[in-house]
Amino acid sequence: GVFAVLGFGMLYVRRKDLNVHASPMKFLSRGFVVSLGSFALMASAAVVLFGTSLPIFSKTNVEPSFYDTMNLPIAIAAALLLGTSLLLRWENEDGSMVFRRSAKWIAASIVVTALMAYLGVRDVMMLLFGFASAFAFFVNIEIAYLTATGDPRLMGGKIAHIGLALFFIGVLASGKYSEKQHLSLSLNMPQHAFGYTLTYKGNRPIEGSKVAFDVDVEKDGLTFTLSPVMFEYGEQG
Repeated sequence: GVFAVLGFGMLYVRRKDLNVHASPMKFLSRGFVVSLGSFALMASAAVVLFGTSLPIFSKTNVEPSFYDTMNLPIAIAAALLLGTSLLLRWENEDGSMVFRRSAKWIAASIVVTALMAYLGVRDVMMLLFGFASAFAFFVNIEIAYLTATGDPRLMGGKIAHIGLALFFIGVLASGKYSEKQHLSLSLNMPQHAFGYTLTYKGNRPIEGSKVAFDVDVEKDGLTFTLSPVMFEYGEQG
């Protein structure tokens, strides 16, 4: 409250010194693209806030796929903005100049996307995500190299952008296309998943109010036992 009063008070005192000058919107400028990036982050935060807050206000839960579905278009936009922002200057740019600067990395990203399709990726949105992530990676690598040859002290932001692009690529490689299967294991009833046979053999108490659940796993004649552990919460007196 004190800071709000102080800030608005100073604004009121200097109100006569504040002059408003109308200026045309610079759509092809770094400032505008950075602003769009901020809106993309806000949109992603709003999706997460909605999904995590919904159970508080209702009896409805959202599935984990909700976050993937809603955040995927935002991530595509963020990755494209991550690359495009460094190709623009703070003043308004000519579209043809921007395209010429980015043409080689657009072509390289198309090659990466074609390779993804060849390797079996068929989801159009995931292909767009791969294209955008590759574009962001290539552009930031180039800008980081140019910065390193000039003033290496300014490379911090570029390295962070490269890391974010690699994170996007990692999400694409391991998150969306990882294999998983849900099983309900009943006592002594074998279940099959990914070539393994799993048989729940019962539970047993172990130290510290914990319970181990023994599951025999068999594949190709080899058998071993997994014992995931859970805490047992008794009634509190």
